[in-house]
Amino acid sequence: MEKSGIWPYDQEPKQFESFIIGADRNGEPTEYTSDPDKLANYFGANPDAPNYLTPVFFRKEVLNKYYAQPDKYEVTDGHLCCGGLWGLRMDNDHSRQVVVYLGDLGKDLSYDEQKYWRTFNILPEGGVSKTCYMRSIRGWFADPETPDLCFKHELSRFNEEWKKTRGWALFLDLSAADQHFLTALHLPTTNEQAEFDQQVLALTKVLIDSLNEAELARQCKALPDGAKGIDKLEAYLKQAGNASVGSIVGFLRDLQALRSSGVGHRKGERYEKVSARFGIGTKCLQNVFHAVLFDAIAALQTLLGNAANSGTPEGTEKQAD
Repeated sequence: MEKSGIWPYDQEPKQFESFIIGADRNGEPTEYTSDPDKLANYFGANPDAPNYLTPVFFRKEVLNKYYAQPDKYEVTDGHLCCGGLWGLRMDNDHSRQVVVYLGDLGKDLSYDEQKYWRTFNILPEGGVSKTCYMRSIRGWFADPETPDLCFKHELSRFNEEWKKTRGWALFLDLSAADQHFLTALHLPTTNEQAEFDQQVLALTKVLIDSLNEAELARQCKALPDGAKGIDKLEAYLKQAGNASVGSIVGFLRDLQALRSSGVGHRKGERYEKVSARFGIGTKCLQNVFHAVLFDAIAALQTLLGNAANSGTPEGTEKQAD
């Protein structure tokens, strides 16, 4: 209770970490406290101090601690929270860095959390993302642009639209035990094979293992013997007259092969063949997964676009009745 920071136990004054906010004429980092009461604002407070909204930059690895504990923390588009205990607004719509306003670091984080973030603090590189600027400065709605946030946004939109037009879900909701695969899905922050493998596994859980096989089978007039998830989807799309069956199914089969040959089993000759399709070995793993996510987004958009244009497939009328 003494460490909660909640009245009446907050008798000790809160401590504040200083963060790098720029560089002097010699290129040396300059720091300033994150104490909100000592920062300038647009109402005339502390006119000689940096503004509350001064952007502070961090390496993207700062989020790994929170991705690794999805039962405790949640990283979403523009926000990090620890259950109902605390939340932090952030600009995570960057591939290599995270940006947080100086005043928010002091206001929203405990001193221990501030010290953790300080270890990842870097000199400013560019500015806030377009998404953050549109939301926090202009007050407009804006979709994220990095592929991990964009994929989650697109998946949510896809599920809503598909169910609205078809009356059933193509992708089943993850169980509570598997929900972390979606919440912790992110662009790898390192070029380590282990992190890449974990993200490939997460993506296949969300896109392939979650296919609604029972409903796909019910919708199809005929299925090949022994048909499984992707086979059922292919049969359904062909029956519906989907013009992009090959590209959609091809991507999913490649992704499944990458998971089964590299993540689920010892890596061998099969993995080498599959990995070549994704450019593994010629590109860094971060860039490979970046491209994989964009392919996943394209598949969802193509599925939704063709679904809207292909009319109501056989079997949907029965469900509506």
